[in-house]
Amino acid sequence: MQKQLITDQLIEEYQKELEIMEANFHHWRFEHPDETRKSMRLHGEINSHKLFIARLQSLRQQEVQNIKDAFDDGLWIWNKQGATYSDDYFTQTFEQKGGEKK
Repeated sequence: MQKQLITDQLIEEYQKELEIMEANFHHWRFEHPDETRKSMRLHGEINSHKLFIARLQSLRQQEVQNIKDAFDDGLWIWNKQGATYSDDYFTQTFEQKGGEKK
């Protein structure tokens, strides 16, 4: 069974929230076109979510490297070989999503 990176899990959850917020925003603007204050606030919250998701996507590569480094450290202790196995370990253990934007 493949594991999932924490950053990928968080990106998925926040992406779902963002989709709901965008749907609510468009509904609100259609139903209440004169309520520009609330509309601006909702738009700001959407932008904040987008920035947070982008930040998580940029942290994903660091999480990947941390896992590979920890695996290499463990291998080095046990068999003195190290880096040759970490890529194989990572690709076999975790889902490969690539951190692409959705």
